[in-house]
Amino acid sequence: MRAILCLGLIAASVPAGPSQPEMRAYGPWHVVSISSLSGAGNDDASVILVQGDQPDVMQVSWDQGGPVWVSIDIDKCAGEEDFEASYSVPVQDWMRQSRREVQSRLRADMAGWLRQARVKCGNAASVKAFRLTRLGEAVADFHDRLRYYAGGETGR
Repeated sequence: MRAILCLGLIAASVPAGPSQPEMRAYGPWHVVSISSLSGAGNDDASVILVQGDQPDVMQVSWDQGGPVWVSIDIDKCAGEEDFEASYSVPVQDWMRQSRREVQSRLRADMAGWLRQARVKCGNAASVKAFRLTRLGEAVADFHDRLRYYAGGETGR
């Protein structure tokens, strides 16, 4: 009994660590959110929608206090040439869009980037690996998680 009490006191005295990330897969897409990196409450949440592995990644990401970033990076797709494109949207502007508007915008942007990458990179395997399959579902999940974590930043 004394050992259990000591373990309880030790556990209570250890500083809080980061929260566990929550991840869900939609075909080739993964949506990940974490409520706190520092362990001090909901002070530094992050939400990420990603496909691929470094250095070839297509993603949408948000860190608390910042804008939403949309990007594609394909490393050395044409010899030593990389393909990169990105933009950011203030979180308040992003949140004004409906789920369907965000889905349409991201599908159009990512499809356009993949067309540009095929022109620049040819038939590089790194370009062929990206798929837009189930993007709508993944974007909906990302959008809902962003609304949950960024709600206070948008004045809602």
